[in-house]
Amino acid sequence: MRHYLDLLAKITGLQRQFLRTWAMGALTTLRDELQPGHYFDHAPILEMVFHLRNGNAHGNRFHINKWVRSNSKSQSP
Repeated sequence: MRHYLDLLAKITGLQRQFLRTWAMGALTTLRDELQPGHYFDHAPILEMVFHLRNGNAHGNRFHINKWVRSNSKSQSP
């Protein structure tokens, strides 16, 4: 284990990959924890978590423009 921790300390690219992997896992876990309690009440920050998690789960690609356009019509004052 020590060998791999030493590599992580020395290799910048590996540090970035490790951080990216951790962030992706955190997004997935956060969304999965929020979902059963129906915490997605369409608050903007929760919507962003939802979209980032889905983008993460689908090859780091997501398009929210269509969703924003369709939902902004129903939420206009």
